[in-house]
Amino acid sequence: MKKMIMLIFAAIAISTLTNSYQVQANAETNANIKAPSASPALRACIKEYRKENYIGALQGLRAIVKQNKNDFYAKYYMALCYTQLGYKKQAEDLYKQVSDNSKNLALIHYSKLAVTCLNNPTSAECSAAPAVEGEQKQEVVVD
Repeated sequence: MKKMIMLIFAAIAISTLTNSYQVQANAETNANIKAPSASPALRACIKEYRKENYIGALQGLRAIVKQNKNDFYAKYYMALCYTQLGYKKQAEDLYKQVSDNSKNLALIHYSKLAVTCLNNPTSAECSAAPAVEGEQKQEVVVD
């Protein structure tokens, strides 16, 4: 389970950096492109998640999603919390909502990967995750 989470975190970090570079490259041709930004509420929830306070993070994330059903970063973090707490069905439902409705290609890809790993943790895709002891978790990077 931890190996799967590490894979998801690493992949999100890499893809977010890639998206940032694409935004910078496109900035010359389209000044309206902006990197996603996080509300103070989402930042607070991410902080709770990083402190491994998954229940506290979930409470805040639910409030965010109640106000904005299209906040797919919040839904993704909710899925991560449910995964950590062992609620596979809730996590899978949220990952599917993100992959089916988000416009962020990174979130779509890694939500699909998370569903694969939840259902088949021994899959080759899931076992490719780095499992270095003490490695810092990587999450979605938001402004």
